[in-house]
Amino acid sequence: MPQDLFLQLLMKHSTTRLRELRADADEKIRQGQLEKGYIDRALALKEGHSDLKSPSRVGSSRTRKASSKVSNTREYISTIVESDPERVWMPSEVRDELARRFNVEAHTGTIRATMKRLLDDGQFARPGDGAHGFKLASTNGSHPGPHAEATNSVPGGYERQEAPAPKDGLE
Repeated sequence: MPQDLFLQLLMKHSTTRLRELRADADEKIRQGQLEKGYIDRALALKEGHSDLKSPSRVGSSRTRKASSKVSNTREYISTIVESDPERVWMPSEVRDELARRFNVEAHTGTIRATMKRLLDDGQFARPGDGAHGFKLASTNGSHPGPHAEATNSVPGGYERQEAPAPKDGLE
């Protein structure tokens, strides 16, 4: 076991979580390099060196794909998780599926936050036994899920239906 306390703490995480942390750190580095480039350009302009080029995305190994689908990833995340309701999904796995299925690139932290909101809304649930990740809430009985109370009568969404009233004398 390593003597470094920080490393010992990191070793308690799963391999998947360590990969997510690594991806988050890589994104922070890319953002920092972009910010540093703009700051360097502003300093150069203040000092009279206007011949510098505009900074580009430094260190980005993956190109960002332009897509009109980027605006609302919540629906896409729900679609992905609903495609395999028994599976426990990690945010990094959802990120990979978003890119593969819908050509949408999103940061793992953004996906995690969206999945937590879906958890708070009762659409997702945490798996038992202290496991990490998210799964569809209807698979564990904690919530009937969006399809049990919904219909596709509204374009692009769901409209809540009232439960039928019991018939006279029959319940």
